[in-house]
Amino acid sequence: LRLLSIALLGFLVGCQQEDQSFDYSEACSSVVHDYAYLRDQTDGQGVANLFTDEGSFSIFGETFSGRQAIKQRVLGAEVGPVTRHLISTIDIESKDPGKARGVSYVTVYIGPRSDSINPIEVEGFAGIGEYHDRYVIDAGECLIESREFIPVFTYQDKSDNKQSSWRRTRRCRYGRAAED
Repeated sequence: LRLLSIALLGFLVGCQQEDQSFDYSEACSSVVHDYAYLRDQTDGQGVANLFTDEGSFSIFGETFSGRQAIKQRVLGAEVGPVTRHLISTIDIESKDPGKARGVSYVTVYIGPRSDSINPIEVEGFAGIGEYHDRYVIDAGECLIESREFIPVFTYQDKSDNKQSSWRRTRRCRYGRAAED
């Protein structure tokens, strides 16, 4: 019994040391960048795989729960405008083993789809906001448990008081916002 207790204690200490050596910031920051790239490529399956099975994504008052719903939301944007999500500030914190929280800043540019090989002209950024994320570490992989987009700034052309294309094109196929 004593030998079993020592073995169990060694196992538990080993698990704690393994978790302490996991770099939450690096692993979860990679997920933030992967999301931006995969979202711009309208890779619905790739984006969905960044979330837990029951993961959720909330934007403009709507919540998409589960990988299938998240995948369909991204695939629905294939007919919408071209987007580029530029990630800047990323802050990841972990207070509990296997869990982390993060905030990242995103600037979104939106332009019309085109078959041209020339660059697409845009009015300015469509919006700047924050992703508020909760992460779960599963088998050494950081996955998004929940993500909420919080808009902070939108672009408005002062010359003719036009709103940004973000606001004008918020509704797309399925009546949902095309941007995130």
